[in-house]
Amino acid sequence: MRDHDHDHQGNVLGTGPDEDHGHGHGHGHGHGHPMCGGLDHHTGDYTPQQRADLDLVLGLNDRLATAVDQGRDLTDVLDLLDPDPLRYMWVDEGKGRVADTVTAANRVLAHAPALDGHHRVTAAPVPGSTQASRPALARGGRDGSVHVTAWIEWVPGEGEVVRALLGDAAVQPEGQEGEHQEPDTLTPGVADVVRPRAAVTADGTPWVVWGSRPIGPTEPGGGALVLASAHVDGAWTAPEVVSLGDAPAFNAELAAHDDGSLELVWQGRVEGRFGVHARRRTAAGWGPATLVTEGVEANVWDPTVAALPGGAAAYAWSEYRDATYRVVVRRRDAHGALADPVEVTAGRDYALHPSLAATTDGQLWCAFDVITVVGHGGSGPTRLQPASALTGGPDGPDGAGGSGAGEAGEAVPPELLPEVSASLRVVAVEEDGVRTPPGELAPVSTSCPRRCRSWSRPTTAGWWWPTGCTDGCR
Repeated sequence: MRDHDHDHQGNVLGTGPDEDHGHGHGHGHGHGHPMCGGLDHHTGDYTPQQRADLDLVLGLNDRLATAVDQGRDLTDVLDLLDPDPLRYMWVDEGKGRVADTVTAANRVLAHAPALDGHHRVTAAPVPGSTQASRPALARGGRDGSVHVTAWIEWVPGEGEVVRALLGDAAVQPEGQEGEHQEPDTLTPGVADVVRPRAAVTADGTPWVVWGSRPIGPTEPGGGALVLASAHVDGAWTAPEVVSLGDAPAFNAELAAHDDGSLELVWQGRVEGRFGVHARRRTAAGWGPATLVTEGVEANVWDPTVAALPGGAAAYAWSEYRDATYRVVVRRRDAHGALADPVEVTAGRDYALHPSLAATTDGQLWCAFDVITVVGHGGSGPTRLQPASALTGGPDGPDGAGGSGAGEAGEAVPPELLPEVSASLRVVAVEEDGVRTPPGELAPVSTSCPRRCRSWSRPTTAGWWWPTGCTDGCR
């Protein structure tokens, strides 16, 4: 789950420092989140040994990033670091093995083969972003000429801030190629910042929203809130709290409507679990908040929103129900009436991270990740072996009898590793269900060295993709 991880009951996991750094959460945080023992990884309450381990991990991260830029295959390195794809990685918790693990990873990385035909496309660093994460881009206005880039910037020795840059960060104006526009810092001070998002309204006003929690102890009931800032009359407005209801509130998303209004959604607490809330801003200001997931009893998270013709909107989220993860879409008409939720997936796999978009004909599309675990109940496969092959079994090599269990190890034995596959799905969402376009989305090219995906897009006849892969393969 993006940015903050949750358990099935809707509790935010790892939301404060603890003395032994036994987080028990996943890996949705970036380098600067205080979710892991303090304001950031460099100013937390780490012991000298933990700091030394951190330097080893950061060094490995740099070498991995360089290898990616060089077009090298990191599959073997990643398999070494986390051989069980469904197990939480322990490298950041340590268990006294960080140095050994990094040393082994470096050995494998030194022999990582090149991916022939793959190359890194040209990119331009965004001015003012040196310790950046979670970028957000938006373009809008009447002629689409207004650009805004927002991101989280880590300030060494202090913490996180939100920065924004107006204009196309990848294109310098003619005659100013050697000049760099400086970004603006939107936050008045450092804070725990979550997932900034940007939008440009129809009249050309840039907006940035983000989740933020003050550093240090908070009052009872306090926590993350959603803040917003707009660029008006040549300057960014002071951040204002735009989320309503109980904290925490975060994972905000924006959509600009054709009439100039702005739609905001976020994930927030409701009756002991998480729900999706929405709020709209018009020329008169921010309107009241509504519960988009009204009537939904499941725990939901990771919302998204898309503007539809005529002032209508569509929302999507992931929800955990009946021991499965699924993606759900719900529409709201121009008068504010909510339609019944439409389940995009049937709950037979892990469907997460929905994203919505509407084409010019008003057709609503939903993209999402699908993780499939082959086996019973998502727990992996069951594989039978002859008793004679089991050490300690009644017919085993030692003839001593026993449980037949193998020696304990650091990971799941290869014969019991779950069969896991990941894919991306895109479906057309209708009023009463979903429709999958004919053809295969992003097919695996047989001429690519490994699992290279081609860029693709839907047409009325099905999925279309170019003959050459965007990564340089033919």
